[in-house]
Amino acid sequence: MSLTCVAIDDEPLALELVRSYVERMPEVQLLGTFEDAISGIEFLTRKQPDLVFWILICLIFQV
Repeated sequence: MSLTCVAIDDEPLALELVRSYVERMPEVQLLGTFEDAISGIEFLTRKQPDLVFWILICLIFQV
């Protein structure tokens, strides 16, 4: 059985790291990588991958 996935991150190096890991797993097919959330979400509305690597960074500001 093959799994499909997508990676979304604003850091190109992080996307490249995900790509390199996925390439080592023949049972996982990377459908695409996206550097912005809008493009990623638009793709997800058309395709429905089994897995999404979505790297979020939460910044907490203390007042």
